[in-house]
Amino acid sequence: MAVRADLWPLHDPPRDRYELRFSRLSNPCHGYAFPCDSTGRVEPVQLSEKARANYFRARSTVGSEFSTPVIHRRQHCGDTVIVHHAE
Repeated sequence: MAVRADLWPLHDPPRDRYELRFSRLSNPCHGYAFPCDSTGRVEPVQLSEKARANYFRARSTVGSEFSTPVIHRRQHCGDTVIVHHAE
């Protein structure tokens, strides 16, 4: 999935380990990812203005434009593994 690194907050250690990913239904390789905790909770106030707008847009169009978000655990090497699907 292509993710824009400039949309992430500068530093939020507890949330750096997980990301909530919204994949486009039309092209699952594209979408948005946002830092979150292990339960999928995103703190919108920690996001840049643009990232916050993208987060609310993705959330409001689940099912029509984006898939149900998935929580991914970030690894030190940059690889990710799926932890579980967000409800």
